[in-house]
Amino acid sequence: MVAPYSKPLSLFFETEFLPEVLGNSEKNTQDAYKKAVRRFVQWSACDIQMHCVTEGILDRFQRAVIIEGMTPKNARAICVYIRRIVRHKYKDRCLKQNGRRPHETHPVVLAGLAAEEMDVEGSLYRFWREQYVPKRMIGAKQASVEQLRYSIVRFGKCLGRNPMLTDLNEEAVTGFLNWMLNVSGLSVATTNSARGHMVSLWRYANRRKLIDTLPDIDKLKEYRALPEAWTMEQLGMIVAAARKQITPKTGMLYPPGLYFPALILTAYDTGLRIRALRGIQRTGWKPERLEITAEAEVMKHRVSQTFQVSEETRDAIENMLKNAKSEHESPLLFPWPHSSTALNGAYRKILERCGLYTSGKDSFHKLRRTSATHLTAAVGIEAASRHLGHSGIEMTKRYVDPRLTNEHRAAHNLPRPKSPGHSNGAKGGDQ
Repeated sequence: MVAPYSKPLSLFFETEFLPEVLGNSEKNTQDAYKKAVRRFVQWSACDIQMHCVTEGILDRFQRAVIIEGMTPKNARAICVYIRRIVRHKYKDRCLKQNGRRPHETHPVVLAGLAAEEMDVEGSLYRFWREQYVPKRMIGAKQASVEQLRYSIVRFGKCLGRNPMLTDLNEEAVTGFLNWMLNVSGLSVATTNSARGHMVSLWRYANRRKLIDTLPDIDKLKEYRALPEAWTMEQLGMIVAAARKQITPKTGMLYPPGLYFPALILTAYDTGLRIRALRGIQRTGWKPERLEITAEAEVMKHRVSQTFQVSEETRDAIENMLKNAKSEHESPLLFPWPHSSTALNGAYRKILERCGLYTSGKDSFHKLRRTSATHLTAAVGIEAASRHLGHSGIEMTKRYVDPRLTNEHRAAHNLPRPKSPGHSNGAKGGDQ
């Protein structure tokens, strides 16, 4: 079944808008529209579908071409032309404003394809559901299965119809990646993830003799930002702010002002991901030995690890356990009754209280980077790599903040240039 939003902008312009609307217009007007469509499609780096053209896309286009040197007047003119073309296709749709307009009966929402529309013979969705998941994803986490499914849904949004197995070709998949980057505005990392999903499906379909070709699409180069970790002063401020936390008030087995300091200190001592921390069993806590064990089931690399924590962390955990609001004990050491979003929101309030929150990069994962950074500074990156459960130090390097390990202080070890006539007594320089 084909979705209603399936025609590329350039094709709609040439076959419908140009003859129906501009048929009797002057050549200069027709050329102006053609130039606008060509420039917009060139910027999107794909044969952009009609249903993908939104006001957000036009705003990004306008900012991008102005940065490239186009005058604001010309950039706005192109957007006006594109809006007129889209409005001719969707009479009740207006791109100038989000939400309901006086001439609209309801806000326009471009929803994804429904599962029953996608689950048809020869579709990529059916191949994923009936063959790929049962045979290639045995034992995989549900989150991984859902990520692959969502990549298929995104592929369908790009194509404007139900993606079929025959769409696993170089032209369609590279167009999809360009669509993710330039039209949807997604990051290179997210685009690479979708590329990996498409390539995996493609290879397995070839292996099952359903497709004759094999993928030859290179991974996109990612820009890697400098890892950021907390200083010890900042971490102390966070723990102090956590002791003042009073929310959430409902559903908590332990007082928030005791729960969060114990959770944060344990995250720092162990370097564990927040999902693994929340999955630690009460039986994995050995206060007499200052040890805490995370079972393989909650670890990303599926290997159990035992960590030794500090006396400060032990005291924080024991203080939390002694002040349970209910006699009913949870099997988990750090039970959380609400959603992951609520947990991140509560942690954000702690960071905001001490003035340290700036973006999503300051979430719980920054505690993992903090643990790796300070351990690297103390005993080396090999020990930090084992601590984090990485297979090698190359991955660990992505977690280590060089500003806190003295790696960026090269100038302190470099000889200094000599001033003419002042060689005697000058420090540094070639001898």
